[in-house]
Amino acid sequence: MDLLVPAGAESRASIQQNQYQPAGRFPVVDQGSALISGYTDEESVVHESDLPLILFGDHTRVFKFLDFPFVTGADGTKLLKPNQDVVDATFLYYALLNLDIPGKGYNRHFKYLREKEILCPTNKSEQRAIAAVLSKIQAAIEVQQRIVSTLKELKAATMAKLFREGTRGERLKQTEIGEMPGSWAVVRMHETCAPPNGLIQTGPFGSQLHASDYVSDGFPIVNPTHMVDGRIRQENIPMISSADADRLVRHKLRYGDILFSRRGDVGLHAHVSKNQEGWLCGTGCLIVRPSFQHVFPLYLSYFLCSEQPQNHLKTNSVGSIMPNINTRILGNVPVVLPPREEQTIIAGILDSLDRRLEGTSDQFDVLQMLFSSTLHLLMTGQVRVNNLDQERVSQ
Repeated sequence: MDLLVPAGAESRASIQQNQYQPAGRFPVVDQGSALISGYTDEESVVHESDLPLILFGDHTRVFKFLDFPFVTGADGTKLLKPNQDVVDATFLYYALLNLDIPGKGYNRHFKYLREKEILCPTNKSEQRAIAAVLSKIQAAIEVQQRIVSTLKELKAATMAKLFREGTRGERLKQTEIGEMPGSWAVVRMHETCAPPNGLIQTGPFGSQLHASDYVSDGFPIVNPTHMVDGRIRQENIPMISSADADRLVRHKLRYGDILFSRRGDVGLHAHVSKNQEGWLCGTGCLIVRPSFQHVFPLYLSYFLCSEQPQNHLKTNSVGSIMPNINTRILGNVPVVLPPREEQTIIAGILDSLDRRLEGTSDQFDVLQMLFSSTLHLLMTGQVRVNNLDQERVSQ
């Protein structure tokens, strides 16, 4: 059966990206990942009489369900109109999401979409029931995503306030890197490090390790790809045996160390927690080994996420093709140091926010996995909607 009818609206003009406005009467929808990419006041190009429509990104393979007045942006957008005599529009949108359309780079993909077949219950009541189950999960995902975004904004605002005003309501003073409380000091990174070698540039593994040396249970080797939001992501980290690890003493990590990426995203770094002590760092990293007497390592890690040190590293990096840093550049980063007790308080506040953010992000990931698996099972008929506990799904 024909699930689509002519949209009758693709002849309306699209607006170019340089015409997008930050606010306006009508949202602009293009083939990007975000639902809405901008706004416009241009009424003559609005789609509103033939809704709902489904937008397909010809280059990006993105689908969007549009049941509100909108304007198409840029190029590469295909508008699909469901034949609502035979198919529920929301069901068709989810069925399209389940399709495996091969990626062909920045080429057009509509011809591959046209070749696909969709399994569709003939009973529209069952179609609507399937769509309702998936809509409940998707609504929960959207709520969780908003919570994650809000927590990230709260953390950024809290960091900016704490690193400028502190926690004690002190009078501010002007320094080389801006205002800060009167009892705080500005030092260079190397002054916060443990002597004699608190800034470490690891040597190359060279021919010491081969693919056959990696084991399923051993000592993890951390690389920049494992650094996320100031922490070491513990999934999918390669490991080597204890015998090989003993030969790489210079690469062994201690609790409180801060790893930095040597090239590429030169501000990327991660704090080494207690359960990661004894792990190894890869050759793409530099190690900052703070002196616990002078600085609380977790405070230092959070400060290094802030705007001023990040800008310093990017501005002072070397290399015309890919940015690089070394121990000299890293050692000269200005660091704001409150009294040791206040460092601990600031780190505790930000760590509490991070733990809440991590838990919320984990819930978001679980919901996304639930949606993907439920979508596949329902759209392939492996599970019928009557077999699902819809009340439980909606919780």
